[in-house]
Amino acid sequence: MNYVPGCVKMVQVSIVLLLSAGVLKLFWKIDNELQQYSFNKLIKYCLFWGSILSLGIFLAPHQRTIEEQVCGILLAVYLTVCTVTDTLIYQVYDIMQYPGVLGGLIWVLLKEPQAGLGVSVILFAGMQYFILMKKYGKGDGMGYCICSLYLAGAGMDIEGYLYHMVIGFGLLAAVQGIRGNITGKGNLKKAVALYPYISAGFLIMWIFLY
Repeated sequence: MNYVPGCVKMVQVSIVLLLSAGVLKLFWKIDNELQQYSFNKLIKYCLFWGSILSLGIFLAPHQRTIEEQVCGILLAVYLTVCTVTDTLIYQVYDIMQYPGVLGGLIWVLLKEPQAGLGVSVILFAGMQYFILMKKYGKGDGMGYCICSLYLAGAGMDIEGYLYHMVIGFGLLAAVQGIRGNITGKGNLKKAVALYPYISAGFLIMWIFLY
């Protein structure tokens, strides 16, 4: 039976929020740059993004087993923390990549995708590392790679990973265009955080295109 009781989902969301807040508290204590913001402000961002991301991830009926639910929690915490820090200080802590990659690899193994999808993930990771990370940074590229692991577990190939990028950059263009932050040549006037768009684009793929 694929149904997960609503109370269980609320527990999952609560776990994501608590873990995300705890990780952000640790970063806030050790990073002077993050301390320019009050911890209360971090919590507000955490509640906003953590609620949206965890609800989106867990309302979609993809986590059937305990192991799959743990992978969903790791993904939600990863995206929440990275989105908050990227939004506030344009920085993603390298250590956050480890739980993201771990959750993605376990997810892929649990889902047992077709062998060819492994090649798609490797090709996409190579594209990120050798080409695209030079344009928008290592942290953003890792975000796309980690999301590609979860999409691979859903049976999507490199076309799906590229759709994720198209959706994310489409959202960025729409939002920044409305804000008047795009030049006539199509470039951003001021740099903006990319993780909010990576996260939002992933949710659209996760909920509607899985």
